[in-house]
Amino acid sequence: MDLDAAIAFAPALADLDPRLHDETLDWCIQFARDLVSVSCIKHCLKFFDSEHRGRFDRFAAIVNTHGGTKWPTAVSPPPFTPSGKSRCKLDRAAAIQLRGRKIFGINARADILVGLALYPLDPNPRWTHVNHLLDLGYTKRSLSDALNDLHAGGMLGTLKFGNTIRYALRKHEALRQILDPMPDTLGQPWAQRLALAASLLSVQRRTRDKSITTQAVEVRKVLEARRFALERSFTVLPDLSAGDPWPQIDAWLEPLLRP
Repeated sequence: MDLDAAIAFAPALADLDPRLHDETLDWCIQFARDLVSVSCIKHCLKFFDSEHRGRFDRFAAIVNTHGGTKWPTAVSPPPFTPSGKSRCKLDRAAAIQLRGRKIFGINARADILVGLALYPLDPNPRWTHVNHLLDLGYTKRSLSDALNDLHAGGMLGTLKFGNTIRYALRKHEALRQILDPMPDTLGQPWAQRLALAASLLSVQRRTRDKSITTQAVEVRKVLEARRFALERSFTVLPDLSAGDPWPQIDAWLEPLLRP
């Protein structure tokens, strides 16, 4: 799971699981300053609708007040008392992004290295392009600068096709050993998927007392508005049939949200 995308989604937990919401706040207050990328959070929030971003403003204000962070918000924090019980465990495979940032810093270079290390070992180079890394949560300019730095530092090899430059790790196995333990799956476009989940939850709240037809229309609007971003990240949207849309949405979306 992408840490910054998960935090951007966290305000939605207030309705789903208030206790988990408060524990997420507590975790952020204790650890976010040393692990979270503010620029990545800003990038992730662009995928969420305005209603959710308003909720994130209040979430961020609480973290800033108690945790010494400088997350983007202009509102006053509501009352909150941290529990102080949260823990940060870096030795699990799922914490690879956090380990990468502890080793290489909270920057695009660290997240690029983690993203490339997730590819299985292969005797042939796995070439990538800056456009394939946009889901990491950085601007194209920041990613290009980071790739050039990693190439200059000897971590990446390059291959030119006309005006296009592709990159590949030079020491794939050594990097995986540094970041071990490794998860079993590649990274996913978490920001887009979690933003979609937040929008669908908002639709569900707004239309729960309306007809099934109205709910289905609103669900289709949300899906269509996000079609391009999701399909660019190889997420195929469902073809909803007539009737209640929510069982169909649950069956399609739940597997996409599994870490």
